[in-house]
Amino acid sequence: MCFSLRNGIYPPLYQRKRTDRQAVAKHNFDAKHPIFAFLPIEIIIKKRQKAYYTALKKSDKRGNSTIFIEFMLKVINEALIDLLNSQNIILTNKNRIDLFRSEVKNKAFSRQEYLKNYKNISPATASRDLKNAVAKRILLKIGDKRTTKYKFRP
Repeated sequence: MCFSLRNGIYPPLYQRKRTDRQAVAKHNFDAKHPIFAFLPIEIIIKKRQKAYYTALKKSDKRGNSTIFIEFMLKVINEALIDLLNSQNIILTNKNRIDLFRSEVKNKAFSRQEYLKNYKNISPATASRDLKNAVAKRILLKIGDKRTTKYKFRP
């Protein structure tokens, strides 16, 4: 049921409050994470519509949204990678470390593996990135010299 007020039709007060809360939450999210305004998430979902509905169906069947959330995180990751590839954005060492963390998760990795992910940086830059992350206690360094492995701290 809606009520007519002056210039238009408005939902009942409780629904307006809910809609207002959603608008404020979206505004706050966009203000904190403006990158999401540029991500073509809907386009990627449309391309992968069958997988989208499969993830929804499986989540519904299990009564657990994990599968759907994992699907959406992959879509967001794909959108971010596409955005970065389409832009000539120069990443800082912190950005590179954060992005790499999302790819390797809890697995140990070498400097060479880090370099393969960022082909536009020099070996010296990769070493500085990793050294900086170890100093900031983001990474755990295992081994020495050529056998050095890194792992993200929990």
